[in-house]
Amino acid sequence: MEAYPLALGSVLFAAHYFSGKIGVRHRTALLSFSVGVSLAYVFLYLIPESISLAGLHEKHVFLFMLIGIAAARLVDVHIKRHARPLLRKEVRELHSAGFATYGFFTGVLISGLYAISATAAFLLFAATLFHSVAGSASINEIHASMSRNAAARAALSAAPLIGAAAGQFFTLSPVTFSAVLGAIVGIMLYVVIRDTMPDEKKSMPGYFAAGILAFYVAMELAAAFS
Repeated sequence: MEAYPLALGSVLFAAHYFSGKIGVRHRTALLSFSVGVSLAYVFLYLIPESISLAGLHEKHVFLFMLIGIAAARLVDVHIKRHARPLLRKEVRELHSAGFATYGFFTGVLISGLYAISATAAFLLFAATLFHSVAGSASINEIHASMSRNAAARAALSAAPLIGAAAGQFFTLSPVTFSAVLGAIVGIMLYVVIRDTMPDEKKSMPGYFAAGILAFYVAMELAAAFS
């Protein structure tokens, strides 16, 4: 079993589990920076990489991106509209299941991309890491009864690590890999767009621009040394 994807999955596990320890006054700056990193990752690397790796026709890659966006939006709307006391358990379970599924397949993709190159795996990991701490993909967005329970928090946080391990025991076909990658692109894009709309008084455009620049520099350096 390859140690590198497991190490990245372990870092994501720790980032999810301890995300609540970061002070609120730092969270806005980190969120602005992470949105910049994630947008740059999606448009400069992940979409081109999805197309180049596609076992599907190019238009089908974009179809699965759209499916990812639509699925994330439908879950988000359902949770916000039905978060009434009688449906609290259903909403909690739906949100937790969505969070765990996203984390699991992110881990699977980290292992799959590592088979292509360590750089590809690391860039997905890096973009995911920031939102694991500060964004709406953070475990702190899960219902309080789940995120404050140590066992439940650990189980949800472990999803990327479990995915990274599982991804080494089976190989996705090129078509399936392209479909999953496209869906993850769509979900990530939705999450990033959702996080780019904070209160104007709380937004920090300097950190947002720095995130874009930081990812671009990291991508160029990775390409130069690969």
